[in-house]
Amino acid sequence: METDLSAVALVAQVEPWLVRFAEVWIGWKLWLSDWTAVSHPVLHAYLGVLAQILFAAFARRGLASWWPWLLVLALECWNELLDWSRALAYGSAGRALAVETAWDIVFTMALPTVLLALARCFPRLNGGVAAPPVAGA
Repeated sequence: METDLSAVALVAQVEPWLVRFAEVWIGWKLWLSDWTAVSHPVLHAYLGVLAQILFAAFARRGLASWWPWLLVLALECWNELLDWSRALAYGSAGRALAVETAWDIVFTMALPTVLLALARCFPRLNGGVAAPPVAGA
């Protein structure tokens, strides 16, 4: 007798409210994708950048700070946890969902990672003060 004792499966079994919340959340995501006529992966990319910028603005930190990037990653992990909790509750989890989860994380974090790298490597892009030019050069 084989049982799935993964943490997500246990959460889905112990907390039915999480599965109900996941159903509503997934419904909103599908509605947003239909309403905007933007594909699911592109929505992940756009919303990842939007979340990073909003987190940076509300935290009063620049895009060179790790905090906005980490908050986007945490939000994306929560989103994927909801997807998995619903799939496990209905028995539809499998390799396809694992691949989709990996791609969702890649699409969500790609542009925020580029923004973080650019802001850290080129502080002038982030509103930082550049070194003054050398006199006589």
